[in-house]
This record gives sequence, structure tokens and C-alpha cells, in this order.
Amino acid sequence: FFAFNAIGGGTGSGLGSRLVQELRDEHPRAYLLASSIAPFGAGELPLAAYNGTLALATLQEHSDAVLLFDNASLMSRLRD
Repeated sequence: FFAFNAIGGGTGSGLGSRLVQELRDEHPRAYLLASSIAPFGAGELPLAAYNGTLALATLQEHSDAVLLFDNASLMSRLRD
């Protein structure tokens, strides 16, 4: 399975992490890769760093691998 989510807050960090947990429970032998986008360093949401930390802890526990992308670096690559 390949899961995409943003971990800055709201649906991506909460529901995305929960779906990864449920996938692991329902399919314990399947490979599970989580691809996540971290929030900007400052300016988006006050609790984005806290939500990101909790989401990453859950993703790390229930996934076989986590690909973490930084929102700022993705934006700079798209602009170039």
C-alpha cells in the first residue's frame, strides 16, 4: 500500500495516520509506504509542528517506510 498525506494539521495528520494504522491492522503482512509532506517552518498553523511530530511517530510505528518531503523545498523546485 502507498499512503499520501500532509502532516501539518487537520485531516492529513489525524485521519491519514489513522488510516495507516487501520491498514496495518487489516493487512499485517502487506508492505506499507507512507509519503508525507511536512509543513512550512513558520506561518501556516500554530500547532503544525506538534501535529507533525505526533503524525510522524504514528507513521513510523505502523509503516514499513516513510518518505518525508519538506513543503518549502518542494515549492522551490516547482518554481524553478
